[in-house]
Amino acid sequence: MPQRPADDSAPPRGPIPSHVSRRGFIGFCAAIAAALALPEAMVTRAVAAGHRLPVVWLGLQDCTGDTESFLRAVDPGVAELLFDVISLDYHESLMAAAGERTAENLTKALAGKDYVCIVEGSIPTADDGVHCVINGETALSLVRRVVPGALFTIAAGSCAVDGGIAAAAPNPTKAVGIAQAVPDIGKWMSMPGCPLNGMNLVAAIVNYLATGQLPALDAEMRPTFAYGQKVHGTQRCERFDNLRAGQRVKEWGDEGHRKGWCLIDMGCRGPSTFANCYQRNWNSGSWPVGTGATCIGCTTKGFWDKNTPFFAHATTPSPSPSPSTSPSGSTSSSTPPATPATPATPTTGPATTDPGKTPGRTAAPDRRRSRRTKRSNTADAVEVPA
Repeated sequence: MPQRPADDSAPPRGPIPSHVSRRGFIGFCAAIAAALALPEAMVTRAVAAGHRLPVVWLGLQDCTGDTESFLRAVDPGVAELLFDVISLDYHESLMAAAGERTAENLTKALAGKDYVCIVEGSIPTADDGVHCVINGETALSLVRRVVPGALFTIAAGSCAVDGGIAAAAPNPTKAVGIAQAVPDIGKWMSMPGCPLNGMNLVAAIVNYLATGQLPALDAEMRPTFAYGQKVHGTQRCERFDNLRAGQRVKEWGDEGHRKGWCLIDMGCRGPSTFANCYQRNWNSGSWPVGTGATCIGCTTKGFWDKNTPFFAHATTPSPSPSPSTSPSGSTSSSTPPATPATPATPTTGPATTDPGKTPGRTAAPDRRRSRRTKRSNTADAVEVPA
């Protein structure tokens, strides 16, 4: 296990990796240090030392979005530094092996000591887990075999944390997150997001390399450096000052939208979402709100059921708003959006109340749409400082 250096201010020891420039190396370490609030020299030394953590990455019921985010965590010029931080011993999507060789690679990885397990994707539990099978083994069996022996486990992305989209109602595969699937999970960390931010994942691993410990976690096992503050706030969301000035987007593409005004009336979930997307961007500088889209609250548990429809907003006059109270005591109005009328279903014959007699009967209404109540655009209380 890596030991914490006695002097955090000492200059880094060892050479800078040859495949990256000094500027790129220092920039990478500075970004990690800023995320973790650790001394930069301490992070630089940990990365340069070459103590690579063996990683077993399990891709289960997922879209591979978290892997994509991880691979694009940093500028391409220093991307290889990721693999100076970890030794990716097993990853079905990235390793060259295929077929039976993948099982051999996994066996070798588990035979070693001190590996870290990263889980991406949910674990289906219905029908003994047959809805996700890898090399003849169910995902449920796989995680119960691999996770307990790990130094620690990282649930990478919302699917691995609580089931994600696969667990959205009606959850036909009975998908769950890793902590529900593995009762004896041991030491673990939750990093929700759809996808998670790759830089946060790298930072969490570097924190372990530098200190020998996981970063500070909150009650939901999330690292506080990444999930300690809401997206909504000054010096966080770049549109927050527009909200304070009363500048809100009312329609997609309107003048306010083009000028970068606040998206709260368009369904933005930033006021209730804990994440650092505003600080740790994707693709060297972008994040949803910065590109003109709303925050959908993808780091919130069960967000697929809680926050949909993501882009609902009122387009017709609605009843007078009623006040709602936030946990802090502030109030905001909550106006339910108008529900568009459903067009009549055409028929080929006379309608009947007996669906078994007339071939041209009126089709039964689709009740799936009414299962979820359309949320208010300002459902979350918004505190606007004076």
